[in-house]
Amino acid sequence: MPRLAVLTLLVFALSGCGRMHHEYGSATPAETLDSAHQMIVNGEADRLVDLVYAEDEQTRSFLNQVGLLLGSVQKLADAVEQRFPEELAKFRADAAKAAEEGDQSPFFARLVAASRPRGNQDFGVSQINRQGLTVDTGVTPPAARSGLFRGPRTESERRFFNNILKQLLADPYRWLAEGRDKLGTTYVTDDTVALTWDDRPVLPPFGLVLVLRGDRWQLVPPTSYPGVKQVMPRNEDEWLVWGSIVKTLDHVVDDLTKDVKSGKVLNMTDLADTAVEKAAIPVMLVVYAYTNLLDERKKEAEAARTQAKAAEGEAPSTETPAKP
Repeated sequence: MPRLAVLTLLVFALSGCGRMHHEYGSATPAETLDSAHQMIVNGEADRLVDLVYAEDEQTRSFLNQVGLLLGSVQKLADAVEQRFPEELAKFRADAAKAAEEGDQSPFFARLVAASRPRGNQDFGVSQINRQGLTVDTGVTPPAARSGLFRGPRTESERRFFNNILKQLLADPYRWLAEGRDKLGTTYVTDDTVALTWDDRPVLPPFGLVLVLRGDRWQLVPPTSYPGVKQVMPRNEDEWLVWGSIVKTLDHVVDDLTKDVKSGKVLNMTDLADTAVEKAAIPVMLVVYAYTNLLDERKKEAEAARTQAKAAEGEAPSTETPAKP
């Protein structure tokens, strides 16, 4: 009976986990890349963040939240593949054809290198009018009638943004699952290697690197990129807002997965449009809150500089007064 009880508990534990727990190595740069590839193959995208370097506990906690989001995105992609297999196959075929013709680079590099559609230099979800709380999303959701959104300026802009969302939501990890042979590294120093794709640097001109920390090779987040360092969180309140953004996106992805499975989402284009409808306002408000925190940080820094200058001007002189 005790043995039966142990076996029963083990069965319940395994069923609760829902999957096997795989071990992944990172003793060499190649092993780290192999592990990332295998995580995707095993359906464990949430564990990709284990291969990312965190310099402190707050960063690790945030990365764990990102991991949950990556796992949710993988579940959504699986639902899309089951619900729209023919459309997804055509999307992949078109992408492969474009890549053969040299029109597109790997997706993660394309996001950095892709130019905005001409005629609208302000296009994009990040363009927020803080006074009116409006956002240019590139699509026309039903909420546009309420005046909260501005519609697309051209159809080409809508297609551009829609295609990016399709890739992000419907086929986010295929480049890694099928392109491991293209992903490589080149040594920069004894404990640093740069990532390459087809022997070309990833995300030029700054690049992405793996570093050796202890006995593990881990990816370094691009937090030192120009513009990124200035907006990185520096206190608990700011980290909280960043976490809120990730949680908001995670909830949106979960809702999209339910909509795909239930048939509310009609196709991949509808998926991209629905994603904007669900995410634009909540994400915009969280970003707005973070912008206010950055403004407060800037004001505090300016006040500190002003106080320091005033203190320097009021400091007593150390020079010996001249004798009359």
